[in-house]
Amino acid sequence: MAHALTFNKSVRPRRQSPVFHPPVERAVVRRVFEKLSAKSLPPSEGPFRDKDAKLARLLEELGPLFGKSMNDALAGAVFFLTPQNMELPFPKPEPVIERGVPDIVYNVEHIHATDQPLSAGELVAHSNIESRNELAVARGEELYVLIAALLQGIGLRANIALLRESSGEMSSALCIADPETFSLVSFALPVHPSFRQIILYSDVEVLGLIQALKAFNHVKKIREVGRTGAYRSLPREAVLAEFDETDATLSTAGQAIDHPLVDSVRGIREDLDVIRREVSASRQIKHLPN
Repeated sequence: MAHALTFNKSVRPRRQSPVFHPPVERAVVRRVFEKLSAKSLPPSEGPFRDKDAKLARLLEELGPLFGKSMNDALAGAVFFLTPQNMELPFPKPEPVIERGVPDIVYNVEHIHATDQPLSAGELVAHSNIESRNELAVARGEELYVLIAALLQGIGLRANIALLRESSGEMSSALCIADPETFSLVSFALPVHPSFRQIILYSDVEVLGLIQALKAFNHVKKIREVGRTGAYRSLPREAVLAEFDETDATLSTAGQAIDHPLVDSVRGIREDLDVIRREVSASRQIKHLPN
């Protein structure tokens, strides 16, 4: 279901910026986004769905700040939604404090206080419970899902994408098409890398991606109880249930999307299997016959 734009040679942005206009004909952009739109899901069912109107409230605050053009909207995303601890290659003005706009913080070790798939609305809603003034993201893909949802809320067509370089190196991004002119913009924080191919994902595939993000969160919880040794005192069934949930979520993600995050999380999960084996063996030892 993914659609790829492949270039004859590596495309190298001429200046350091998160925003880049790939050299693609607008007719090609229109065809690509028409195909992706044909596979789109209703807003209430897709990965960009709201929860408890938290996303809508954030959009109320950011919408007027985003301006009316696509470039203005992306400048607003850079200004208000770049994690405060992510170093940009150009000076960033001191952020303007806006009521309802949380500080974005990047922390790969952050464990989200939710067991739900990290749709855009779920990210905002549960983060509001964790901290009223801060929104933590553990992966760039979480932030891109949020930004895509906000851009779609102001009428732009934004899709999660993957940039692939000739060397095989890959990085996540957003691709945005202006619905009137079909000009294409690729967006990647903190600075847009060189690339040879853009892979754009449909809503259904991004549902798989947010499942992979959920599995990543489960894996970090397992890793934390392993680091502290807490799994030795927790109920055996609870620890094994966490493994089962992780495996089931990874299976769902892998069936929906071909993305390096799925393989990465699966590798971490396999490394943690020593904990599962120890927990499984503990009950057998306790129930050995006298």
